[in-house]
Amino acid sequence: MADEIIRYVHNQKAAAPDKPFLIYYAPGSTHAPHQAPADYIARFKGRFDQGWDRMREESYRRQLTMGILPKGTQLTARPAEIPAWDSLDPQQRAFAARTMEVAAAQLVYQDEQFGRVLDELKRMGLLETTLISVILGDNGAAAEAGVEGTVNEMQTVGRHNESPQWLASNIDRMGGPMTYGTYPAGWAWAMDTPFRWTKQVASMLGGIRNGMIMAWKGHVAKPGSICAQFGHLNDIVPTVLEAAGLPAPTSVNGIAQKPIDGKSLLGSLSQCQPKAPRTQYFEIGGKAALYQDGWFASMDDGRAPWAAMPPGGANPPVTWTLYDLERDFSQSTDLSTSQPDRLKAMQATWQAEAERNQVFPLDHRFGAGRAEGMAAFIGGGRRHYEYWGKDISLPAIGQPFLVGRPFTVTAQLHLDKPDASGAIMALGSHFGGWSLYLDHGRPSFVFARSTKPEEVARVAAATPLPAGSTSIRLRFVTSGFGKPAEVTLSSGETQLAQLSLPVSFLMPAGNGETLDIGQDIGVAVTDYVTPHGRLEGDVRHLTIDMD
Repeated sequence: MADEIIRYVHNQKAAAPDKPFLIYYAPGSTHAPHQAPADYIARFKGRFDQGWDRMREESYRRQLTMGILPKGTQLTARPAEIPAWDSLDPQQRAFAARTMEVAAAQLVYQDEQFGRVLDELKRMGLLETTLISVILGDNGAAAEAGVEGTVNEMQTVGRHNESPQWLASNIDRMGGPMTYGTYPAGWAWAMDTPFRWTKQVASMLGGIRNGMIMAWKGHVAKPGSICAQFGHLNDIVPTVLEAAGLPAPTSVNGIAQKPIDGKSLLGSLSQCQPKAPRTQYFEIGGKAALYQDGWFASMDDGRAPWAAMPPGGANPPVTWTLYDLERDFSQSTDLSTSQPDRLKAMQATWQAEAERNQVFPLDHRFGAGRAEGMAAFIGGGRRHYEYWGKDISLPAIGQPFLVGRPFTVTAQLHLDKPDASGAIMALGSHFGGWSLYLDHGRPSFVFARSTKPEEVARVAAATPLPAGSTSIRLRFVTSGFGKPAEVTLSSGETQLAQLSLPVSFLMPAGNGETLDIGQDIGVAVTDYVTPHGRLEGDVRHLTIDMD
């Protein structure tokens, strides 16, 4: 991404040197999966052996010394749902420490790439005239992997069925191409020092507050200072528009635009206003909050960030708490009992803001708790799909959705040779996916719910397909969402192979993976004879029919 940005700026300045440029740089780090080069991971070996409790205390003291936290800020307590580091056994501590080493390595790698971009802008004489805004985080650090952590985030969201032995056996693989891992919730909590909770908890600052760095040569009254003025992600567009001297458009291509809620942050560079009036609502997964002029009201449903459903089911009882952030930076002291009228007024404001922004109805479910909606999605879409030729790629999560439901794939092929190899159709990756392919001419099928050997099933025909024009048929039969399935491969009237699956559903992983015809791009579902599973021949015509 850094290479692409540098090339873009070089070309843009070559074509129109007087024209300003805009870069929106949104790397995946450190969102799961945490992956990094091995030498970067090695830099952090042993650096997190002290555990999340001690690291949180160390971070807290460092933040106070640096002036990031106001004097008097309290370090909030560890939630009861997150275990103490000392309560883990040696095997659990070893795995957990490794996951944090990988995350740190990924962050440092990405930081260096961002530094390359800044260095090039400086070399070109552009850095001092460029407004830069760096937002450090994605809501809060993510705890969706639960208290154990995971080797494969996409498979474990809402399930968390990886044994301690399986996690420990992957320690040396963490950060590499065979893992899609992320750290235990304890590290997420430590990353959000001094706040309470983590990402997914929009009612607590640990789930929404991030650091931001803004720089613009000649526009900052006190370079290097810390400004406590409230800001929100929706302020970035107004900030960019003001810097560029452009009005917010009222109409685009004849379509009237909704008003922008955000406010430009440029004024805070010259005059920080910690007590500037501001109202902003928050809501994620049924957890909600309202910021209003330094006060913060929180609504919580009791669901842990990694749990599928809160206690009490889909419509749980909720509790409201109240905090004075001007005196309580870390949201440590609930004032709802002493300030009931203020809380009631803020609840009414949140209700109005939520209605204005179409938040309702609230859905308190997460991950596997949305199985009902997934089942409805699986049953939707067309009944018949047609594709002509190979080199076709579609989003893996979309229509046709080829798991958890019965369907038939029929492919008309033209093979270059009798022992042709390559993918005919592949969905997802080895972290979650299936592939219909040829292995030296033999029709084969693999169904991988994860990289765990016991969750990978495969079958291959005994005889190869002939060269030239031929056909292959895949029949996937299941009696219902998540039930067992039978897979049959045939050509013409001849049955070639059959495979029984204990479960018909998998989550195609990861985010951004594809449904491919004639190849298997991204992360492959299985090992192929040919690079990227490119078929030695052509897929002349392929149809998918849903029962």
